[in-house]
Amino acid sequence: MNRIDPAILKRFLRDKGLSMGDLAKRAKVNKQTIWRLTAGKVTNVRDRTIDQIAHVLKIDSRVLTGELNAPEASADSEPATSKNQFNVRVGTAQRNALLLAARRYKVAPSQIVELAPFLFVWAAEESLRRRQERLSKLDQVLDETKTLGQQFRHLSPQLNNFLYADDAIAVEQSSIDERDLFGSSIKLDLAGVGPDFDADNENPFAMFLRELGSSFDPVATFEEWSESWSPRYRICPDEAVELVGGDGDRADEILRGDVALNELPKEIRKHGMEKKRAEWVRTKAEEYRRALAEDLAELERLADQKEVLK
Repeated sequence: MNRIDPAILKRFLRDKGLSMGDLAKRAKVNKQTIWRLTAGKVTNVRDRTIDQIAHVLKIDSRVLTGELNAPEASADSEPATSKNQFNVRVGTAQRNALLLAARRYKVAPSQIVELAPFLFVWAAEESLRRRQERLSKLDQVLDETKTLGQQFRHLSPQLNNFLYADDAIAVEQSSIDERDLFGSSIKLDLAGVGPDFDADNENPFAMFLRELGSSFDPVATFEEWSESWSPRYRICPDEAVELVGGDGDRADEILRGDVALNELPKEIRKHGMEKKRAEWVRTKAEEYRRALAEDLAELERLADQKEVLK
């Protein structure tokens, strides 16, 4: 009989995206036994039990007992369970960001995904709270200005012209109450926004996230987001640079999403292969740009053809 290292067992449960119940069911081991193993409360484990657990986790049984070193965790490893799969399209830049964040903080990508709803709710609620706080302050200052303006009635109406101010504040309050993060329910003509208004950069949620990101620069910088487009941000640039051996151009291609890190060949993922990774990134980025140029040329050709047929 041997002892399973609880830290190693918990690590592979996390990396594979398995719960203790999942492991117990697949390995045909009592769930209470799995719990006791992860808690380090079992000192003697049958070899058959170790083999069954190792088979489910797809590792050598000697890794579980500490006789062999555990393989280095791959930041882009996929969970073994389909329960963690979502029918959601994610851009290459965002997927790369997930893997880079996992690399920086030495956690599994699945752990970040599991926390994402909580962090989104926090960001949304904090954005609404700050909007409410600023709106209340604006309303108070406006009331004080109106009161003070009455003492200069000889300058009226120029000084005391607050046309649409109260209506605009009411619309913003309604937007906050409806938890309208991007302010999309606000009538822009009523709010006095001109034609140069940039909805991707100047909506309240994007402005909040940009302000938040500035606190963590250069680890995280936020660029833009609207309800019509995916968010644009850059996180963990140092990890991208480290991944390709200090090549800043290749790191930028990773951060932009010109290449997909989850497609990185296994043979160049390990330490010491930075130059090989940089070359792979360069080649893939060139292929991406070439394909993009061909697509644009085809679109232009079709547009010209349509124009001729008019």
